[in-house]
Amino acid sequence: MSNRGGFNGHTSEERTKEDKYETVDAIKEMFVQVGIEASASLIKGLDKTSLNSILSNAIAPLDRPEGKDYNESDSRVVFLIENYNPITEEADAIGVLGIDWSLSITDYKEKKQKPKHDTKLVVSTRSVLYDDLNVLEGDLQFIKAHFGDDLFGAIPSKQKEVKIFEKLPSPDEDVFKYGLPLTAKNEYVDVLIMYSPNLQSVGSIDNTDSDLETSLSKTITSGFTFTMGQKISVGAEFEAGVVFAKGKASINLEVSFSEQWNNSQSETIAFKAPAGKSAYCYQGYLLTRYLRFSPKDQSYKYVESEGRFLTNILKTSQKPIVGVAKLNK
Repeated sequence: MSNRGGFNGHTSEERTKEDKYETVDAIKEMFVQVGIEASASLIKGLDKTSLNSILSNAIAPLDRPEGKDYNESDSRVVFLIENYNPITEEADAIGVLGIDWSLSITDYKEKKQKPKHDTKLVVSTRSVLYDDLNVLEGDLQFIKAHFGDDLFGAIPSKQKEVKIFEKLPSPDEDVFKYGLPLTAKNEYVDVLIMYSPNLQSVGSIDNTDSDLETSLSKTITSGFTFTMGQKISVGAEFEAGVVFAKGKASINLEVSFSEQWNNSQSETIAFKAPAGKSAYCYQGYLLTRYLRFSPKDQSYKYVESEGRFLTNILKTSQKPIVGVAKLNK
């Protein structure tokens, strides 16, 4: 804005909200409401339902030990599109919205049964919208001239296929493009890399010495075994698929990643073994790591520890499935 005349970017004045709240839910509701109001002041016709979902998952967990204060600053970068036509792959306009905030909560001890916590929220927003590709191209070339071509590696690509790797790949731009898009912030963008598909045992039935059919019921959980601090965006849907072999078995994992996977899901399954037979049941899973792109130094690196995604895909067999899992080439 300071160096390019005619730049169509806008910033809002800081909005400050100070009040006393009894519950975490009340504080979250206030945070979302102020964030939406600040964003809507810059952009007319903003999809408030989607923004509500983004902001509801944005703030760090508010739970704190008694007597401890909460003081966090963070940001979100949201990509915008207006009147998108999936058939022609055209839109009337595109843009970006940046939301920055600082939230402090004084969790002091009181003798009252329902203490109220002093809460202060400061929110500011930035945005730029384009309905003319020539204007966008001009800004693009201006930024490239100052920061280099590689600055744009973190912009989500149009492809929606998430690649599943045989093992954890080296962190670079090509690998980044095949990750599951998560949260974009001012300082970095994270995607989730999927790799090392495999099976874990759900249960087995040894019915070889019985004249009767036997069944077994188990409750299994599907989803991420770690807390998804960064969520899959509302309305987003990405496909991931892989065929791999383990022992003599071939397993096909096809997963559609959408906001439903932000929470774990449990279901009860049953499998049977006929008289004189055995039955083994397995659940497919993937290993995961966060891959982070930092525009400031153009770096790609893995952050956080290794996680696991338990699919809702099951494999049964009459014999144990053993051996090293390998992708089918």
